[in-house]
Amino acid sequence: MSNTRQIKVTAPPAIVKVIDEEVENGRFTGRGDFVLYAIRYYIDNHKTPATKKESED
Repeated sequence: MSNTRQIKVTAPPAIVKVIDEEVENGRFTGRGDFVLYAIRYYIDNHKTPATKKESED
């Protein structure tokens, strides 16, 4: 029996693209912290105009 658990999530295509790129680069380990890293990376690099505007104030 495996002690791993699969969780299905719906993610924006851009996040999926980041994860796919990392899989191709061989950096995907299958660990949950990687997914969190990918989401953080996406958020840090794809801020919405509203978020950018707020941060400039």
